[in-house]
Amino acid sequence: HTHTQTDKTSPPTLLIHKISKSLFSLVFGISSGFQSLFPNSKGVLVGVANALLHIPVLGTFFAYFGFVPASKKSLNKACETDFDIVVVPGGIAEMTKFQPDKEVLYLRKRYGFIRLAMKHGRTIVPMYGFGENNTFQQYSCLKQLREKLSRRFKLSLILFRGRGYTLIPFRTPLNIVFGTPLELPKVENPSNKLVEKYLDKYV
Repeated sequence: HTHTQTDKTSPPTLLIHKISKSLFSLVFGISSGFQSLFPNSKGVLVGVANALLHIPVLGTFFAYFGFVPASKKSLNKACETDFDIVVVPGGIAEMTKFQPDKEVLYLRKRYGFIRLAMKHGRTIVPMYGFGENNTFQQYSCLKQLREKLSRRFKLSLILFRGRGYTLIPFRTPLNIVFGTPLELPKVENPSNKLVEKYLDKYV
């Protein structure tokens, strides 16, 4: 199920707060329901860990469907297009802090997506997938070691399984919610104080 309170006329920068199936489904505009919510969208580019795009065959598949490196240079280039941009501001830090019974976000120290939106005059639309925590069972063993290695290699190293110890997710209701758009002024080099002001509004 997908719910929205967004303005359908402006090209937003979308934010999804954690890696999930809903993140990957957004590139399929019609089947995911994104096209009906944003009929004026020219398409979607999704920022992901650069390492995913270097996996043989799979990386080519991701790139073909609109996945781009979540680097500063790549996202700035993506924002120069007419496509909507999806980013995961919490990144690796958020993924390694997963808790099955809580919705954990890592946003307070994440200023980059605010700067990105202000530099290119993009509207920010909060997006969240409720129910994602129940799609896979995730293990906490060797958590500290995996967190260190994740930061070292810039790729989230998580241990998880789906149904029957496969990668098939468990059946669970998912609700994808789009929040009220946050319009930001277009500022090429915003001050730290201005960025913090709009981050506080977003949070």
